[in-house]
Amino acid sequence: MTSSPLPPAPRWLTLLAGILGLWALAYLFLYNGGFDGATIDENATFAAAGDVGGADANDPLALGKKIYRQNCAACHQPDGRGLPGQYPPLAGSEIVLSKEGFGENHLVWIVLDGLVGPVQVAGAPTCNGAMVPWKGYLDDRKLAAVLSYVRQEWGNTAPPLAPEGVAAARAADAGGKRPGPWTLRELQEHPAEALPQNSAPPSPSLK
Repeated sequence: MTSSPLPPAPRWLTLLAGILGLWALAYLFLYNGGFDGATIDENATFAAAGDVGGADANDPLALGKKIYRQNCAACHQPDGRGLPGQYPPLAGSEIVLSKEGFGENHLVWIVLDGLVGPVQVAGAPTCNGAMVPWKGYLDDRKLAAVLSYVRQEWGNTAPPLAPEGVAAARAADAGGKRPGPWTLRELQEHPAEALPQNSAPPSPSLK
């Protein structure tokens, strides 16, 4: 006894499967985070984030430079220009400089919780790489230091941030317990706010 062949799948089902497959590929392409293990794994550990002792610990911008080179330069590059199509530039960035509707609170939240989705700043092409959340790896002092560094490097001239300002932004960010990364649209639903600034004069360029 031979079994009869199965009837062909309905055309609508085949079309639906094709559409879903294309959507899955497009989503993976847009939000793959460059297939960087540290970006994709939110539980990754960053030992270098805590290895910032010595003389650098007494100079916020020197400390910020060291943290940036250890943990940020791979994606945003040593010159702050980012990677086209993947990671946005920090040099001239509206987000970093708190311009065009972005506040210092938005910048801190991005670093604390991460960022996904399309980003276009400084006239660069749209970037779609995901950013890893750093709230579990950088305390307020270190986060203020690295943000102050990027706000004053590569021609950026924004004021430095103080640890107290970062602490205030962390507290406003659901007490630092936001469950996932931000999108720019979500961020801009919250008013732009300035944070307490470091009263110390900025250090000379650390290039």
